[in-house]
Amino acid sequence: MNRHVLTILIFLFSVKAGGAQVFDENSFVRYTVKDGLCQNNITCLQQDEWGYLWVGTDNGLSRFDGNSFNNYSASSPTLPLLSVKLARLKAFGKHQLGILSHSGLQVLNTANFLLKNYLVPDSTAFITYRNIAWDAEQLPQQGFALTTAAGFYVFDSTGKLNLRHDAYRLEDVGNKRILYGRDIFTLSNSEYLVYAEEDKLAIYNSTKKEFNEINSPQGKWRGFYSPATPGNQLLGSKYALNNHEFIFINNQLDSIVYYDHRRHSTVLSPLPFHCLQELNWNSK
Repeated sequence: MNRHVLTILIFLFSVKAGGAQVFDENSFVRYTVKDGLCQNNITCLQQDEWGYLWVGTDNGLSRFDGNSFNNYSASSPTLPLLSVKLARLKAFGKHQLGILSHSGLQVLNTANFLLKNYLVPDSTAFITYRNIAWDAEQLPQQGFALTTAAGFYVFDSTGKLNLRHDAYRLEDVGNKRILYGRDIFTLSNSEYLVYAEEDKLAIYNSTKKEFNEINSPQGKWRGFYSPATPGNQLLGSKYALNNHEFIFINNQLDSIVYYDHRRHSTVLSPLPFHCLQELNWNSK
């Protein structure tokens, strides 16, 4: 998706999913700030149960009803954002919209607009890095696991911090690249796969309340690493179909990789183009 313009397919609101179709230019409607969007630089999208499309940008949040936009910022009385720089929008359950920003995680009840904040406490200037959120996953007891630039954190349902893994500290500013936490995937009712840095995997066990990095890409974790390539490179862009089936992009082999974690089965499908050119970071 072009991050500089919001293009919304008309059939998002009017056409049920069907077989493969070809759409010409007239099948699309383009929306920009001229139509009420809060900014043209789109970072994330999420549709809720009532059909509203939530649009995250680098300057606030927009809700689209198919005709017009309602916009929200840090000063909005009904939905005060922790930061207007939004990184990800994520549906957690019925009427539960996760808003991940450069200042932490907020969970919005889209039915009554009740908002709850999940923030990593820090008494120093490093609090900014602590709360640059990347991904979050809801836990069985209605708490949340959160990855940020500085580490991995677990909150209970009240917002209390129950577990913290601080990968970086204040003294690292200016000396290291501070970008630890990446995607989180649910593997079972108690086990969560956590991507970290560019080459690390970790497991969080919610029953044991333990967070451990995986030291070797062998055994049952081998399927999450790039097949048929030297070293221990992790696969690129990733998507969970469910808690045991995953799709990855392998940039080195220009392929789509399907992996079934229960069966430890990998299927590699070559693509007729170079992934790094066609499937880059902002078109994932």
